[in-house]
Amino acid sequence: TEIVQRGCITAADAALKDSMLSGTTVSVVAPGTKVKEGDVLVMVDSLVGPVPAARATADGTVKEVNVTKGQKIVQNQQVAVIAD
Repeated sequence: TEIVQRGCITAADAALKDSMLSGTTVSVVAPGTKVKEGDVLVMVDSLVGPVPAARATADGTVKEVNVTKGQKIVQNQQVAVIAD
């Protein structure tokens, strides 16, 4: 189940994006990137190759990224903050 929280981190509404999969990150979106709902934010390595672990749940700008490439993440770990 995907958990999305909305709150006021700055003056804008923000979504805290949690990972859907566990694994070692192979790509991570950069802060400041403009994203649309459904865009991949984080990819993790799997037996079949890289797979999306987190996607944007809203249009906006990535304000904060809480993981780095090569970092192991777990399901439901917060990976990014997206604001309008």
